[in-house]
Amino acid sequence: MNFLIVTNSYNRDKKLVEKSLLTSLSQLSSEDHLLFVDQNANALELSSKIANHPNITTQRYEVKGVSEARNILLSNDISSKYEWIIFCDDDGFWSENYMSTLKSIISKNPELEIIAGSILNSDGSGFYSPRHAIGGTLRKFIYHKLLMGSNFVVKRSCFLRLEGFDERFGTGSWWGSGEESDFCIKAYFEKVPMEYFRELSIYHIPPRSGDLFSEMRKAWKYAMGKGALIGKWLIKKRKPIVAIELMEMLIVPWIQFSIHVFKLDKKAMIFPVIFFGRLYGLVAGVLTE
Repeated sequence: MNFLIVTNSYNRDKKLVEKSLLTSLSQLSSEDHLLFVDQNANALELSSKIANHPNITTQRYEVKGVSEARNILLSNDISSKYEWIIFCDDDGFWSENYMSTLKSIISKNPELEIIAGSILNSDGSGFYSPRHAIGGTLRKFIYHKLLMGSNFVVKRSCFLRLEGFDERFGTGSWWGSGEESDFCIKAYFEKVPMEYFRELSIYHIPPRSGDLFSEMRKAWKYAMGKGALIGKWLIKKRKPIVAIELMEMLIVPWIQFSIHVFKLDKKAMIFPVIFFGRLYGLVAGVLTE
């Protein structure tokens, strides 16, 4: 059992990136390795403690898409000797017992090929998403969003068999989000053994913690990816069960909008942006390749 941790960095604050890397490196055995994929406009100059660590390799990539970079790296010799791939965002960091928990999960569930964990807010305010607090099983379609890019693990053989990420989705790509959800949906239809474990946790900056206009821009980008994802699986690939996501797309933003208006929260304006961004992504995703 050995692991390759893949952390992509794309226009992120250096302090956050280094915290993420140091937390991962502190839990690695001599058989494990961390692959840091630097896709920033200007290469990050990491501290010597990180740059000189024996368990890290830095790869500089000019490609814009995170999905494309991951696909290139995980199909070549760099990753060939590792059984498991752990994806971690550059603004997330592991809990203190992350690796020991993961190894225990794998030992007790040898049939699994994909493992997803929970995400906690780094300010101590609870779970990043209500879905992670409630839990569920990845064996049912309605729970596929429990798999998020900042905390999921996949066997390399499974990743290659599923042909990696759809490079149209993800940070820096045409659709700026949705690559992990797309990967999970693909795994679901291919009947890959996978599961969610709430005890396998990482910490992440709380959602919508930026200023209103930056969060609106981010919401539009992520919403387009969601809409395009539904267009791909419901309309193009004709998977009727994905209609569940279409209903959520149309209803939930307005419920959230109403709740935030009642609280007199100015960030209520984010939710109409999400709704119309999803509609745009749905239509544009169907009309384009």
